[in-house]
Amino acid sequence: AKKPVTTQLNTDTITLYAYAAQTVAPSTITPISPPVRIKPGGPTADKRLKYQTSLINNQLDLLGNFTMTFETALRLFDTAKIKLYTDSTFIPVATYKFEKDSSNKKIQLIHQWKENTLYHITIDKDFAEDSSGKKLLRTDTLSFKTKKLTEYGSLKLKFRNIDITKHPVLLFISGDKMVQSFVFGNTTEFSQVLFLPGEYELRILFDDNKNGKWDPGEFFGKHKQPEIVKPIERKITVKPSWQNEFELAL
Repeated sequence: AKKPVTTQLNTDTITLYAYAAQTVAPSTITPISPPVRIKPGGPTADKRLKYQTSLINNQLDLLGNFTMTFETALRLFDTAKIKLYTDSTFIPVATYKFEKDSSNKKIQLIHQWKENTLYHITIDKDFAEDSSGKKLLRTDTLSFKTKKLTEYGSLKLKFRNIDITKHPVLLFISGDKMVQSFVFGNTTEFSQVLFLPGEYELRILFDDNKNGKWDPGEFFGKHKQPEIVKPIERKITVKPSWQNEFELAL
């Protein structure tokens, strides 16, 4: 608190907010690097370029993109040596692009994915090289299918008494991990056509500095309090192939 708390006989009620650093849900990743082969006479340095993907059980979530995450930063990435195909006959896909993050460790293949569709990604062994000179040991092909639309549910939430002047942000929590956030802006409703089924805890962040995320405050210097996150008592369960609608109050 900004002021010392003095205990008296008729002390006013004080609400203290406990907080912990926000934990963001990591992407579920599937290792696909080839096995290490040890030469006779002892182990040798592993010269493989290692990466993981966002595929889960050889499936791609329609709400995301195909992502490759590397152990070390890349110094070279040739988009001409990684290609996307569809169907069992490997029909070339014409419209897709790559995006690389600022750390040079993550690459996204962005495409308008079709539901329940077979895709293949061919990766030339020279498509990338990390900062230590590691490359793939061989050319590889990844095959996967996208999820079906019926594996998702639609979701609509209406909030009765939310104050939009406090810049609220809706947080979806699954298994103690934040999996999605939504900035209300000038509305008191949330609506999404495709939403992953499951049970979710909901919280409201009052985003004082309007940066879309929770800030822990600053004890020294500005003596700024952490931003308040208020839990909503009612949990929601999103069912697949269902129009899930809820009316909630803080």
